[in-house]
Amino acid sequence: SYYVAEGTPVVVNITAVNGKIRLLSTSDVHMLEGTNSGPHKTVMFWGNVTNVNATLNSFVYTPDLNYNGMDSEEIVIGLTEHNTRNVSGGNPRMDLYHEHFAHIGVEVTPVND
Repeated sequence: SYYVAEGTPVVVNITAVNGKIRLLSTSDVHMLEGTNSGPHKTVMFWGNVTNVNATLNSFVYTPDLNYNGMDSEEIVIGLTEHNTRNVSGGNPRMDLYHEHFAHIGVEVTPVND
């Protein structure tokens, strides 16, 4: 585990290998890739720790059509420093200075459809 102070902005990047991702709650984070209307292969967003955790709790995975077996979602969480000199689309550029990788294993069982 890694402690992050509440006010620290973090960037989260989630990628699905054999499925898609949808985030049901994104109102308090800033989307960088993908939208909450998803689903997407990759979503990326940033915000403070509390809001990022709430968004991660709304994470929904849907396997690709007719896929079954093991799948893996990669989650990359990066601690950032705001770089307010380079603002794009209303979001300050995030300079990553520490990344933590995690893989979530998912077993998709076949269904008779």
